Amino acid sequence: EQFENIKYRNTAGQVVYFEQTGDIEVDLTDFLATTFYGSYNGNGHLLTLNFSGEQDVGSLSISVLGSARRFGSGISLFESIDAGASITSLRLAYSITYSSANNFVFAPITLTNYGTLRGVDVESASYSASSSVYGTNHAFAGMVAINYGQISDCDNNADASNLRMNSTGNVDVFYGGIALANLTLGNDYVGTI
Repeated sequence: EQFENIKYRNTAGQVVYFEQTGDIEVDLTDFLATTFYGSYNGNGHLLTLNFSGEQDVGSLSISVLGSARRFGSGISLFESIDAGASITSLRLAYSITYSSANNFVFAPITLTNYGTLRGVDVESASYSASSSVYGTNHAFAGMVAINYGQISDCDNNADASNLRMNSTGNVDVFYGGIALANLTLGNDYVGTI
């Protein structure tokens, strides 16, 4: 309940500090916030995220294996993390149940990171499709889909072997341990892991 207050106190141009004081489990069917502007300190506690469903992400494009892949739906805690925002000292576990996702992308923390992730450790992950999936591209990231920011001292210890799909037709499935893509955007954003 307190965790969901992030979306009400998260304001552009204002860094609000959030501190986790115990282990939390949260069920999400939508982004908690479109863009996260604050500073989140997990204090080494566990955040368990249970995702279900997917949201329209327009036409997010990620270069995978040298070619641009387009994704139309996805789910994440935040759609993006702002350049001045940070998430630190957090243990993470997550499960994702998705249905009929067309060109689906999933990242537990954010689809696009411009900020700082430091000391975030993924401990476990579970993936399941509730029905047949379709489309040609499906991508799963351990933390972020696209990184233009700074990621340091982070580990993904999750077992992705349970990533299974009931697919219709030819479906390409991509998995990135920390990020699907680590990119540079002009001189302002240089993604580092």
